[in-house]
Amino acid sequence: SFHPSQVLANMAAWRRQYGDVFFVRLANKLVVVLNGHKAIHDALVKQAEVFSDRPPSFYFTEKEEGILLASYGERLKRKRKVGVTALRQFGMGKRSLEGKITEEARALCDVL
Repeated sequence: SFHPSQVLANMAAWRRQYGDVFFVRLANKLVVVLNGHKAIHDALVKQAEVFSDRPPSFYFTEKEEGILLASYGERLKRKRKVGVTALRQFGMGKRSLEGKITEEARALCDVL
């Protein structure tokens, strides 16, 4: 049985009973639990594309979900690359844009 106040103890007991990989049901969702360096490395490094997806969201059911909730894959990689390229053109990662943002913020405050 699960005791919320003893999460670590429960996980350790389940690891001894079921091994380094098992699943639990949390809030009607099956959650895979990985224990130990080898299990984590095998899942997140050797099989990264299998384990890197995001769970489906009931908040967004549109076919075009942008980047935030998109499933991991080639389409997301392309979208992310386009987004980062566009942000770099606008000065992402450069302090030179800070002055312009401050100036525009002051102008906006003056108008309001």
